[in-house]
Amino acid sequence: INTPVRDIYVLIVPGTMLLDLAGISDTFRLAIELGASYSIQHVGPSTQSSCSIGLSISGIAPLPGRMTEGGTLIVPGATNAELDYQSSESEVAAKWMGSAVSSAQRLCTVCSGAFLAAKAGLLDGRTCTTHHSLTDRLASEFPEVSVLHNRVFVRDGNVFTSAGATTGIDLVLQII
Repeated sequence: INTPVRDIYVLIVPGTMLLDLAGISDTFRLAIELGASYSIQHVGPSTQSSCSIGLSISGIAPLPGRMTEGGTLIVPGATNAELDYQSSESEVAAKWMGSAVSSAQRLCTVCSGAFLAAKAGLLDGRTCTTHHSLTDRLASEFPEVSVLHNRVFVRDGNVFTSAGATTGIDLVLQII
C-alpha cells in the first residue's frame, strides 16, 4: 500500500524557541526514520534566523506560495512573543499564515506560537490554549479567541494548540 506523503511545514521566525523547534522536528524525524510518510520543511520569511538562545538557524526554505492540501503548519513558540512577534519577519509570516492556512490544512501551535496564529486571525472564534503563564495575556489581547486554561493541548476542528515545549511533543505524537 502506498501511503501519500503528508507535508509538515515548521515556521521559523526570529526568537523561535529552540526547544520547541527541536522537539517538533526530532519527533517527526524519528517517525520518518521508522517509516511514517511525512516530509518536513522548515520555512520562514528569511533563509536565516536567530533562535531563542542566540544561535543562528540557516537553510530555512522560503514561505511556500501555498501549502499542500492536507499539509500541516506548525508554529513553535518564541522567546518573548510580545517583542519577537513585532519583527518585520513575523509580520510577513502572520500575513502569509492568514492566506496560506485554510480548512484544507491543519494548524498546530506550540506555546506562544498561539499569539502569531491569533495575530494572523486563524484563532478567531476558536478555542485554544497556550503556556499557562500566557493564557491571561492571550485572552486579553485577542478577545475573539476562547482561551482555555490548564490544558495540555486543545483541538478545535483543524486547529491544534499546545501549552509548551513538552506538550508540543505530545501534540506531534497525537498527530503521528
